[in-house]
Amino acid sequence: MRHDGMTFKRSRTLGFRPANPEVDVDTDGKPVESNYVAIVRIKDCEIYERDGQKYYNATEAPSIPIGYGGTYYGYGVWKKRKSTMGMWLQDRPGTPIEYVYEYYQCTMYLVRGGTVYTHSLQRINKPMK
Repeated sequence: MRHDGMTFKRSRTLGFRPANPEVDVDTDGKPVESNYVAIVRIKDCEIYERDGQKYYNATEAPSIPIGYGGTYYGYGVWKKRKSTMGMWLQDRPGTPIEYVYEYYQCTMYLVRGGTVYTHSLQRINKPMK
């Protein structure tokens, strides 16, 4: 799926629920407002079957802390990654493409049409918060 010029992939391991300000926190440790979505791992949810279909109940599942960009999307934490084969990356548009063995990666989460989608952002230098 394309959104804002980025290609997102459907995640079959992640689900969502309305955020609960008493339990859910963002990456800064602040409570998440109730009109936002909370991203959860389906393996942490209660699974039940109805009419031959499996569903998940995410009300008690812990949420993944993300930095919210809006009510339906957000960004995970930047993590340092290593590649033994190396990869070509451009730090930002307009900068030269470099061959690197270490880079920083952040997962972007998007909820659209009852489904969670993910996209990976990659940078050569550690991004500012």
